[in-house]
Amino acid sequence: MTTTTADVQIPLPDRAFEIWDEVTQAWTRIPGRYNVEIGHSIADLRIAVPLQLPEQD
Repeated sequence: MTTTTADVQIPLPDRAFEIWDEVTQAWTRIPGRYNVEIGHSIADLRIAVPLQLPEQD
């Protein structure tokens, strides 16, 4: 069996890291550590890439 690897870039929109804030009635990005998980389905995740979102200015 041959294994092939490749570097890829997948752009993620800002909204992927935002939640709706009921108090401010606006989308808010929460800084912190996240895992971006990739797989065929939620039951078959193959990769987890850590991502650190800094505080917004």
